[in-house]
Amino acid sequence: MILSIDIWAKYFIIIVLSMMTYDATYIGELNSNEISTALMWLDLEHIPILTEPYFGVLMCLDYTRMSRKYVKVFKVVMIPCLIFFHVIFFTNKFHHIYFKI
Repeated sequence: MILSIDIWAKYFIIIVLSMMTYDATYIGELNSNEISTALMWLDLEHIPILTEPYFGVLMCLDYTRMSRKYVKVFKVVMIPCLIFFHVIFFTNKFHHIYFKI
């Protein structure tokens, strides 16, 4: 008998891996001795921060067997938002919209 993994389980695995990545980078940020190293860990830490809610909502939509139409609309709306917030974060040195150091 072959076990099949539901699609929401795949999203759950992605969320867990994303949380592990966030935890590892946060530990790296806390253990860094120099501010430049802490900022490097902060940059790496920010990537899973935005992807966790995205995959969490996708998992919920698939778990509840929501219509593919709604899943497609969510992806079309959220991917540009994720890209926008990543661009805002990684170009923060120039405009200080996200935070000031």
